Amino acid sequence: MLTGSGLAEREIDAFEGALKEGEDWIIQRVIDYATELGYSKYASPVREAWRVAIRGLIASLVDAVRAAGGNLDIPADEPVETDHALAFGIREAGLHRSRGADFAMFLGLMKYNEQAFVDFVVEMQVEDDLKARLERAVRRFFDRVEIGVATEWSGLSAEQAIAEMQDRNVFMTGEKDLYLRLFEVAETPLLLAPSGRITNINERAADVFGIEGVKGSSYYSKQGVGEFFEPLADDIASFVSGGGAGRLYDREVQTADGPRHYMIRMQRISDVSGECTHVVLMLSDVTDLRHMQLELERQVEERTEALRVTNEDLVEASRAKDNFLAAMSHEFRTPLNSIIGFSKLLGSGMPGTVNEEQSKQLAMITSSGELLLRLVNDLLDLSRIEAGQLDLVLSEFEIAGLCKSLVGMMSPLAEGKGVSLECGGECEEVVVRTDRDKVTQIMLNLVSNAVKFTDEGTVRVFCSCDRASGCVRISVHDTGCGVPESDLMRIFDEFRRSESVLSSAEGTGLGLAIARKLARLLGGEVEVESKVGAGSVFTLVLPLEVNS
Repeated sequence: MLTGSGLAEREIDAFEGALKEGEDWIIQRVIDYATELGYSKYASPVREAWRVAIRGLIASLVDAVRAAGGNLDIPADEPVETDHALAFGIREAGLHRSRGADFAMFLGLMKYNEQAFVDFVVEMQVEDDLKARLERAVRRFFDRVEIGVATEWSGLSAEQAIAEMQDRNVFMTGEKDLYLRLFEVAETPLLLAPSGRITNINERAADVFGIEGVKGSSYYSKQGVGEFFEPLADDIASFVSGGGAGRLYDREVQTADGPRHYMIRMQRISDVSGECTHVVLMLSDVTDLRHMQLELERQVEERTEALRVTNEDLVEASRAKDNFLAAMSHEFRTPLNSIIGFSKLLGSGMPGTVNEEQSKQLAMITSSGELLLRLVNDLLDLSRIEAGQLDLVLSEFEIAGLCKSLVGMMSPLAEGKGVSLECGGECEEVVVRTDRDKVTQIMLNLVSNAVKFTDEGTVRVFCSCDRASGCVRISVHDTGCGVPESDLMRIFDEFRRSESVLSSAEGTGLGLAIARKLARLLGGEVEVESKVGAGSVFTLVLPLEVNS
């Protein structure tokens, strides 16, 4: 016995760990040898099948090495039945022979399994002495496997060989029949060689494309086999040359009954080396669905066109309405101002004495007239904005000064309700270039709303500048009733007011809509934050400079 041929337990443990970690490396090396030397065409195209085989070899190798302490030299009289490697060889020989492998082919492939394991040992980063002992153990393990294979194969009698062949034929016939049944129930599959020639075709595909063929043609009649599949010849050639595992697309295909629309799936079948051996073609007839789609598209186009025409009519009608209202400014305002003026005159007693009831009725006429005038003014403003008849008059002015003047202007209204109105803190002094009148109109609306819906507490106006974004922010904080979150966006709609304030104050429901439209006309926005019972914050955000 050669000295130093054994392996310590820790060395065996480390070797087992290295083999498991390098499993993929060994699998690929075996596949490379099998591909290079032509064995892959006799083996499974599924990589996982190779993984199962290599895992079996690793497990058997480790068991054999551990059982023998790393010394796998072969004594002349060693009993076969107690040896792990011999038992593995015998078992594998029987399995591969039942699958149709002959002795020479199986033994040849096993030689390259051995070489892959030896290559792995050579690549290991270990000392030369340990590497030599591991390589010796691997080679002796595979020698033992070969002895097991030869023992099993040589012990096979003629009767056993015939019985195995009969069993194998029964098994293969069952597999073939199952494949044929699956193949025939598919709608239109074709198996094609990479050249685009038909290797198998089912009856349905043969009928559809006018190709002579019967069930299982490649097994029985061979009709249609070897012919080019002309309807998709260019597509197949492009797919094979272009790479990729599969392709799914739809197109019109010529059939025996004329053109039909198909959803086409091409799938590449490759051996374990990655070489394409076949292309599977599956076609699903979607002609009826395609016709339905085209009909739906036609209907959608018709209805879209009808909606477009209707929308144009609505836009034209809206434009005519806006133009009419904008043009009727004088005609609306003059009689209303007359009604208000005369009712105030009568109420003053200048034309003659009025009694208490008459004075009360005249006050109601004046109040209703003023409310109607505000509504007319808001409608006219809204119409002029939407009709594009509102011109911007740009000027430079200091925004803090505007805020202070607004507070002074609205203070009497606030004092009348017992509400404090003030500029909050120091308003930052910043000059803007925009339309002063329209900014004033927006802020008057926001401040008057804040006062109107605040019964006690304070309304504060703040202004600040965000030079990074080029914007000025003017905020109105109140301690009023607040707006429910569900109403926050709807309060900017025309004639819409929060349900919580409908009965608490008069209004047309147009003020905020006009304020936001004016703000957007100036390149800005009106933002809102509110909490019921805690008040609201309305903020006018404007660019520092409006481009003319």
